[in-house]
Amino acid sequence: MGTITPREVRKIIISSIGGKVTVRKKELGKEVLEKKLFIQCIELLRQIEDESAFAIEELGIDLTTYEEKFLIIINNLFSLHFNKEQHSLIMYYVYQAPLNEDFNGVVEIEVQSKKEEHPLKTPEDLWKIVNKLG
Repeated sequence: MGTITPREVRKIIISSIGGKVTVRKKELGKEVLEKKLFIQCIELLRQIEDESAFAIEELGIDLTTYEEKFLIIINNLFSLHFNKEQHSLIMYYVYQAPLNEDFNGVVEIEVQSKKEEHPLKTPEDLWKIVNKLG
C-alpha cells in the first residue's frame, strides 16, 4: 500500500461531500518528527532482536555476524545523539529488558537530584524518559 497523494485525498473528499476543497500538505514539526522516528527505530530494533532470537532458537540460523556491523552503526549514532544516561537506558530497553524476567516495566531515574519512578513498557514511555534525562 502506497502513500495517498494530496490530489487523491482531494478527489475522495469531493466525491464524498462535494464542493470546493483545497488540500495542503503540512510538514511535521521537528519534535513530532523526532519522536516518530525515535519510536520507529526502537520498535524496529526490538523486532530485529526478536527475529534474530527466533532464527537462532527455532531455525538454527545465527545472523549475529551479519547484523553486528549494522547494530554497531546504530549504537554509535545513538551515542552521538544522546547523553550517556539516555544512551544506557535506550540500550537497556532494547537489549536487556526483554530478557530480564524480573523487570516490572518501571524504572527509577534521577532528575535534578530527585528520584522518580516512570513506566517503561513502550517505546513512547522510553521517549518520555529519555527527554526527561536530556
